[in-house]
Amino acid sequence: MIDEAYLVRVLGELVKKTVDEKIRPSDFAVGVVSSVSPLRVKLSNDLELPEQVLIAGDQFGAFTLETTDGRHTVSYDNSLKTGDKVRLLKNTGGQQYYIIGRVT
Repeated sequence: MIDEAYLVRVLGELVKKTVDEKIRPSDFAVGVVSSVSPLRVKLSNDLELPEQVLIAGDQFGAFTLETTDGRHTVSYDNSLKTGDKVRLLKNTGGQQYYIIGRVT
């Protein structure tokens, strides 16, 4: 069984280290899609993220839905477009950015 005092001390040390080293597990950012193929997102005048560090959610793309009886088909294009303002979730250290949605 873990001693409660020990657990509180270890958690306190982790919190202190996180604050002292300014470690953030993740952070939000807002950028603008500057290119679709290859995908690029501009965060500022000085920083443009290349496709290699971007992960787009499954909700972005073109979709076709068909009714179960096959009588109706609906097409919907939710692909990212140049100029779209997007919300990103930044991984620790800024090595990867997950595009979670558009900013309206």
